Amino acid sequence: TARDVHHTYGDRGRPALEGVSLDVPAGRLTALLGPNGAGKSTLLALLLGTVAPQRGRVTFAGAPLADWPRAALAR
Repeated sequence: TARDVHHTYGDRGRPALEGVSLDVPAGRLTALLGPNGAGKSTLLALLLGTVAPQRGRVTFAGAPLADWPRAALAR
């Protein structure tokens, strides 16, 4: 789950994501579609925990991603 996530890369100025919220239900196929530069890769990086949101919150099974050990997330 992502709630109101925001992320900007470096001094680029323009946000890659601004106020995005998303629920990905277990056991369902979910597609992420959009034009180039829409923030799809940034959103995936936030959901995987490889990039931290500058604002907002990303959780897995109700707990913040930062609380999960990397090995547990990989499983």
